Amino acid sequence: MTRLICVLLTLFFLNGPAMGENSDFGRSSLAAKAGGRLADDVIHVSPNGVAFPPGPKYQIPSNYIENANRSGSYGVMQNGKFVEKLRIDAATSPGMKGPNYGHYHLDGGKTHYSPRPGDPDPGFSP
Repeated sequence: MTRLICVLLTLFFLNGPAMGENSDFGRSSLAAKAGGRLADDVIHVSPNGVAFPPGPKYQIPSNYIENANRSGSYGVMQNGKFVEKLRIDAATSPGMKGPNYGHYHLDGGKTHYSPRPGDPDPGFSP
């Protein structure tokens, strides 16, 4: 019985909002620590596990909303339609088409951006 309680408590703490679940890219917990804005000195981790370096270059603009139909997709509403401005993708599985590292796309495009050395990296800001 004690072992079951330990397992349940472990699952509760590992899967809670502190680990990014329903936290809008960690906005709520990080913003609380930074007085309503995301802190510039912390590593940002997306809900699908992609980590980005600290700094304002990798903060999701405050006017972007998350796409309800696609995790990691952010954009704006225009004429009643969602327009994707930023999509954060996890690494593509080996053997599949796409980069084998976390990356992002801008304005619904196909170009892969990343903070990796040698990769194009304009950041998230419009």
